Amino acid sequence: MFLTVTKRTLAIIMAGAVAVAATVTAYFAVSRSAVADTGYTVVIDAGHGGADGGVVGSTYKTKECDINLYIARTLRHYFVKNGINVIMTRNRDIMLSDGKTASAKLSDMKKRAEIINSAKPDLMISIHQNSYPLSSVKGA
Repeated sequence: MFLTVTKRTLAIIMAGAVAVAATVTAYFAVSRSAVADTGYTVVIDAGHGGADGGVVGSTYKTKECDINLYIARTLRHYFVKNGINVIMTRNRDIMLSDGKTASAKLSDMKKRAEIINSAKPDLMISIHQNSYPLSSVKGA
């Protein structure tokens, strides 16, 4: 799998992330005015991490997990700034595996589900990137 991450691609990804954050923040801001004392919770899941770095860019060797975490932190900033409680499944480059099972990936996914389910969020956002083996193919 190949992922070419250029400044333009990263700008497009960030613009999309900011657009999503702005839209959701606007929705919650309007809803909050109607229900003043009710807090909203958003869980942001930055996909991959640790031993599971996801796809690696062919040009700059950027790991998907690093891009996902950058976008997640940016979204968290916008949500917190607007009074929305944010729970991150991970805040650094780690895998959430408990080390008790043979499949670290399965353990990681179960731990993410536990975090999400225990938070009982109003919204959950899972961030991932995709790749395609032909460099001529671009876009979502």
